[in-house]
Amino acid sequence: MKPRVLVIDDDAVLRRLMTKLLGAGGYEPLTASGGEEGLKLLVPGSLPDAIVLDLSMPGMSGFEVLQRLRGDAATAQLPVLVLTGQAGSADHDRSLELGADLFMTKPFSSFELLDTIRVLLGSSRRAA
Repeated sequence: MKPRVLVIDDDAVLRRLMTKLLGAGGYEPLTASGGEEGLKLLVPGSLPDAIVLDLSMPGMSGFEVLQRLRGDAATAQLPVLVLTGQAGSADHDRSLELGADLFMTKPFSSFELLDTIRVLLGSSRRAA
């Protein structure tokens, strides 16, 4: 069974690109256009294996999504990669403080993304 990766990002073009990259990389991609939609997809018994999360989204920010994920016992151990255009060290530090496992900035190469997701899944909190 392919590992399932949920991409939460408000950019429709990026979601389509991620769907193609993840599919070609051997993953089952799931997508959500925002934080609230992404959280609704997190159904116990059918959780993804990892989440790729943008920080800047209308409505619920990626920071708030991280807080909710880590505050819920059902999702507290899900591995999360923050993938953002915000390259500042404050965003990096805050993401890790709130529980992100890895942080990556846009733009990215397909190799870099797939390698990072492989590392993310290999070092997942659930495996610990």
